[in-house]
Amino acid sequence: MYRKKDFAAEYARIKKRNRGCWEYLEEIGVENWSRAHFAGERYNLMSSNIAESLNNALIPARGSPVVALLEFSRKMLARWFESRRKKILRTVGDIPIAVERELLKRFKGGLGMGVLAVGEWDFEVTSKDGKQFLVSVKDKTCSCMEFQKLKFPCTHAMAAAHDRGLEYMTLVGQMYRISTWTPTVGTSILHVQDPAEVSCLLESSDNEETTRETPEVAHPLCRRGNNKSRQPNKCGRCGGFGHNRVTCTAPLR
Repeated sequence: MYRKKDFAAEYARIKKRNRGCWEYLEEIGVENWSRAHFAGERYNLMSSNIAESLNNALIPARGSPVVALLEFSRKMLARWFESRRKKILRTVGDIPIAVERELLKRFKGGLGMGVLAVGEWDFEVTSKDGKQFLVSVKDKTCSCMEFQKLKFPCTHAMAAAHDRGLEYMTLVGQMYRISTWTPTVGTSILHVQDPAEVSCLLESSDNEETTRETPEVAHPLCRRGNNKSRQPNKCGRCGGFGHNRVTCTAPLR
């Protein structure tokens, strides 16, 4: 369901049949779970909480120590990446096999629809139940909104492309192409090396000496103030300066 008016009709049915369910969905916000009201690019993904999906994948290692959990995550990602790399190697052309299957389903669904060219690249498509939709194969849009939301041709767009004799692969969005998502699995996920096997090399230059600037420190006698000078000690026994009565060496009188 991609059009807001279609969503509103079904949403009203939910409210009429189960108001408690409707109130729960209202609290979540329709823009957070419906394609019709979602403002961003969702493509064909229905999950909106990647954190919960990752937590579910990490259930077997959830009770492990942190290092073991990280190692489990690393191996899991390595398996996922390798699985996708193998699919890429088996793919012929720039469109994945799963996308080709979806195109075939939509092609079969578009057979028997009425197509009327209303412009060079614009078509009026009449579905089997009599509803009319406007398709632009140049802008990759359809009034059913499925073409724009999924970045993937709907049955109406496939019927229009078939009538014009266009290659169906050209209607697929760039994000579905092998050339786009191959680099996302090309990075190596290396294991953490044993610290005992890691050598730290310190490079130094013989011609350049690195000096560390020492901050200027005020003389101890000047710390109490710039306008005051510290007076020398005066002995309380002999009256001399530079020592006190404890360190005085003058003979007793």
